Amino acid sequence: MIELVVFAGQSNAVGFPNNSATLPAEMRAADPDVRIWKNGAWVVLQPGVNSGGANQPQLWGPEVAFARRWRADHPADVLYIVKVAKGETALAAGPGLDWSPASQGELFAQTSSTIGAARAALARQGLKPRVGAIFWMQGEQDAVTPTAARAYRGNLKAFFERVRTAWGGLDVPIVYGRIADEAGLPFREQVRSAQTALRSERGVAMVDTDRFPMFDDKHFSAAGQLQLGGAFYEAWTAALTAR
Repeated sequence: MIELVVFAGQSNAVGFPNNSATLPAEMRAADPDVRIWKNGAWVVLQPGVNSGGANQPQLWGPEVAFARRWRADHPADVLYIVKVAKGETALAAGPGLDWSPASQGELFAQTSSTIGAARAALARQGLKPRVGAIFWMQGEQDAVTPTAARAYRGNLKAFFERVRTAWGGLDVPIVYGRIADEAGLPFREQVRSAQTALRSERGVAMVDTDRFPMFDDKHFSAAGQLQLGGAFYEAWTAALTAR
C-alpha cells in the first residue's frame, strides 16, 4: 500500500519550538519506509533533521509520532508525508501570508502545488498514491484578533470544502486539533467553539488538545507534540472504521 498524508497549519503543525534536542532518543532513528517531500524530492524522514520547515528543518511536529504509529500497523508498507506549515499564519485573509483559498499564491495555493508535485513524482515511479488523510493544526493566529475569530467557523468550513477538492478528494478524512485554552490567545473561545461545532461535519474529526503538555501559552512541548501525533493517528483510524 502507498499512503500519502498531508500535515498543514501554523507553528504547532511545524512543531515550534521542538528540535533535535527535545526529540526523545527512541524517535531519532530514520525509517527508510517513511518519506517526506523536501526541496522537490522524496527523501527519508529524519526527525529533528529534515522534519521542519524550509528555514528551520530541525523542528519536528505531530508527523513523528504519527509515522511511528502508522508503521507499527503497516510494517510492509511505505508512508509518504507532505508537510506545509508556517508559524503566525491565519486562516482569515489579510495583509500577511495566510491560508485563505481566496489569497492568490499564498499558503493554500502553495500547498496545492506542493501536493501536486509530490504526487507527480510518485507517478513517474509508476506509483498511484492516494491522499489518505489531511491533518490540520491551526487557529491560534485567528484567536488573536476579534474579526478573524468571529469569522473562523465559516472560514474553516469553506476551507475544508476547498481542501477536499484541491488536495485529497471528496472522501478524504480531515483530522484537526482544537487550539489550546491558553491566556495568550485573547479570542480563543470563539475559535475553539467554531472548531467544536464543525466536528459533526461529514468526514472530519477533531482532536481535543486541552490535556496535552505545553511549552508556553501557545505551543505544545515535546510530550504534547507526541500526544498530538498519536491522537491524530487514533482519530484517523477511527474515522476510517466509521465509514
